[in-house]
Amino acid sequence: MGFEHLSLREKKVGKPKAPQFKKKVSEGTAQRNRNFGQHGAALRQSYSNVQGDWTNLLAERQALGMPPVLNPNQIPVFLRIDPSEFDIEFIKKTFNIEIISEQGNGYIIGVSTDNFIGLEDKIQRFLNQRRGGGRVPLLWSIESGNQWRIDEILSESLLAKWGLIDDRVVYQVDVGIACNVVGNDPPKPRQFETDDSYASRLDEWRNARSELYDTRSMQRQNDFDRFLVGIEGRRVGSIIDLNDSFGCRIELTGAGLKDLVLTYPYLFDVSEVPIINIPDSGNSTLPNVFGATITAPMPNAPKVCVIDSGIMEGHQLLYPAIDSTSSYCFIIGQETNVADEVNNGGHGTKVAGAILYPDHIPDSGTYELPFWIQNAKILDSSNTLSDSMSPSELMIQIVNQYRPTRLFNLSVASRIPCEQIHMSEWAATLDQLIWKHDVLFVTAVGNIRFAEIVAYLQSAIPYPNYLLDSAGSRLSEPSQSSFSLAVGSVCLDSYEDEDLQSFGQKDDPSSFSKTGPGMWGTVKPDVVEYGGDWVRKKVFDNTLITQHTICPPLVRSTLHGGSFVGRDDKGTSFAAPKVTHILAALQQILPNTSSAMLYRALLVQSARLPKEKFVRPTEKDLRLYGYGIPSKARALGNEPNRATLFASDFLSGSKAHIYTVSIPEDIRRPGGEYSVLIEVTLAFKARPRRTRRKTNSYLSTWLSWESTKVGESYDVFSKRVVEYLDGETFDAIEYRRRSYESMPWSIRTNVSHGDVRGFKRQDSTLQKDWCIIPSNKLVEEFSIAIVGHKGWDKDPDAEAPYSIVVSFEYLNADINVYEQLRVANQVEIQIQQKV
Repeated sequence: MGFEHLSLREKKVGKPKAPQFKKKVSEGTAQRNRNFGQHGAALRQSYSNVQGDWTNLLAERQALGMPPVLNPNQIPVFLRIDPSEFDIEFIKKTFNIEIISEQGNGYIIGVSTDNFIGLEDKIQRFLNQRRGGGRVPLLWSIESGNQWRIDEILSESLLAKWGLIDDRVVYQVDVGIACNVVGNDPPKPRQFETDDSYASRLDEWRNARSELYDTRSMQRQNDFDRFLVGIEGRRVGSIIDLNDSFGCRIELTGAGLKDLVLTYPYLFDVSEVPIINIPDSGNSTLPNVFGATITAPMPNAPKVCVIDSGIMEGHQLLYPAIDSTSSYCFIIGQETNVADEVNNGGHGTKVAGAILYPDHIPDSGTYELPFWIQNAKILDSSNTLSDSMSPSELMIQIVNQYRPTRLFNLSVASRIPCEQIHMSEWAATLDQLIWKHDVLFVTAVGNIRFAEIVAYLQSAIPYPNYLLDSAGSRLSEPSQSSFSLAVGSVCLDSYEDEDLQSFGQKDDPSSFSKTGPGMWGTVKPDVVEYGGDWVRKKVFDNTLITQHTICPPLVRSTLHGGSFVGRDDKGTSFAAPKVTHILAALQQILPNTSSAMLYRALLVQSARLPKEKFVRPTEKDLRLYGYGIPSKARALGNEPNRATLFASDFLSGSKAHIYTVSIPEDIRRPGGEYSVLIEVTLAFKARPRRTRRKTNSYLSTWLSWESTKVGESYDVFSKRVVEYLDGETFDAIEYRRRSYESMPWSIRTNVSHGDVRGFKRQDSTLQKDWCIIPSNKLVEEFSIAIVGHKGWDKDPDAEAPYSIVVSFEYLNADINVYEQLRVANQVEIQIQQKV
């Protein structure tokens, strides 16, 4: 394992420095303010048109004999505000328009809760230039008609089929219903008030806010059920509560579906029921020659839950590690049928085997299995997910049933690409479970199907272009989840003979692996692993071939015959469990960490882009590889020329933490010009909110990190980042910032800086960056600041758990940096078990 990781030293806690300059009014808003008469009249005409359209729609429903809507004064509205306005909640307080969902570029789906009375009042004040109308210029436009309901609420795939919906056919869809509560602001401390008194008043405010949401949510759920009954629909399964909204699966006719989309005001998402995407498998086996002795894991070894098609639990390579008492089938009516019944060697069996045997399957000696495997079966013999229960409902049941398990492997993905506006119900549920229960999900980004690859090649879209240029190659749901680890696939090796050749060389992206970016510019996949590749004929004849030498060795189910092991399958399904293996190994040596974010951070800290891509990465590289291929050795330990330090804590949106690493003079002296690789990874989580978009609005609190600049001392850095000196001007801060050369980070915080253009480091909840600098440019104290930012949660004490990891590696130099850093920082080596 090498040298154990070291503790990172926290030096200061303070308030993050806020730039002291007046917010600039956008030209669009300024123009509307200047032309106040024209703008006010335009808004008035627009909302009048919306009222008329709504009245006509209700009259048409009545003529068709449909039941009345629950409240005719609650009118759906599609409006646009100034896109530069971050705090969109003013819409409710100013205009009595409840925000249903944020659509991007300033567009908002809302509901006027009073038939536009509040809006008319503010428009009148604006036209008369009276107090109370000052925010009307921020409301740019209101759209009339009903087409926006279809365009904005339906998923991409359902929108493409909307014209084919038959009024008499019964459909199942997943829907999202907003339930946003804008309560009172939190109380502020009173003069001379004790901490206990203020804490008590804050608790009262929190309780009142929680009760208000619970009451509103229950009322809206009941109202929605009543609406469904009126259009002859019904709910299938349970309600999924997601903080500011709830979701459920419903069944109704095409006519009912159309009416729901047009008239239910609090609806913001209607999606098709996910169809699971499982890779095509062949039949290339390995000999059944086993001289190895397989023994059970240690009793206290980590447990990994495999959410899949079941497992062949009696398999000679698996059975010592199966936690059979916890095995359960979540297919209704088949609770005890936990076997993997999928043809061609199974699927869950192969996934479980890849967790236990990520690189090779032993054929001699004694092999102690490293972890316990728990079998949560959700797919039937056709690798199909039952439509009687939504994936979100299943995930909640599984996490609750398998507590205190922290690691869940989900090599199951939807066939269609993920949506790009809002986090899907499935992905948001994973985020909420990770936030609430401190678990981790490892997800597969999904596979481009055989027929789709053939179609791309027939259309003269070559590999790897179709991985980046085709919408169908976008990663599958639920791998866009903000806190899950999404795993793509790279080629294990290359193959070529007289007639055949593989698509890629070793470490190239697999021909089937879906790609990023993730939601709102996040880095996805997070990492990649070896999942194999297809082989094609050099004279392409529309066929793809499985070649065993470039497919990973996998444990196979023999329920339908065949070998115990084989190299007959490929896919992101089998790349993901290799990552799960490393996470479980981290849990084994760090079992008592306060947050699973540490495993996430160390895993990504160990990852590197292949070959020259690591030295000079591009936007294309991050879309294909994420942060690269993880290394178990780097994740678990260090070498003499590499030292990794870490810390975990909690941070609110009004604080900053500064950590420092003392760099001994011997390894940064002016005469030395060694190349030093510095890597930094921050992983955090917070409460998600599904109806909003972009990381800083989706999360209750969000974090970012800043580092020392070249030549910048700790004192200068701390004054630049954290507010310790009262009354310091913004100009003084800017002067310090510009007086030093920036570290040559690869990604950075601005899309136009760094090697990777098009990504911003702070857009992700997993923020890695790296650079290579001469050793003589290192400062005496290398400092990292973790800065908290307020998201949607107004609670002043709302915190986000995080882990920060920093590594220094001397490249091509025989220097024991590990020992020198350990001594200089006077840190204790973490007490760890031997793996």
